[in-house]
Amino acid sequence: MESAKLLCHRLSALRQDATIADLVGKTKEYAARYNLRSPLPPRVNNNPARYRHTDELEMQGLDEESDLREVEWRFDQEGIRLAARREQAVIEAAQGNVVVVEEGCQDISTHSD
Repeated sequence: MESAKLLCHRLSALRQDATIADLVGKTKEYAARYNLRSPLPPRVNNNPARYRHTDELEMQGLDEESDLREVEWRFDQEGIRLAARREQAVIEAAQGNVVVVEEGCQDISTHSD
């Protein structure tokens, strides 16, 4: 769960104007340093296949924020929360803590000795 939050935070930070300007500046600097030219013919960026063949009105809603919402939505589900609790139980057990798992229950509790 923390990884998903960290990913959203990092994606958001990467989309700041200053970050993009810095990245473009570094790219131009390295291209000049190593005598690199733009590819010919220029590379074409295509929309992901799931967004092709859609109406213009549908395409208007796609932006950077929808990407972040998609990441948050994918990681904010009960299955992911259960997997995170199971992972935490394994970590706790590896550290020597007592892990209690009740049969038929999805809750896992840990107790330090």
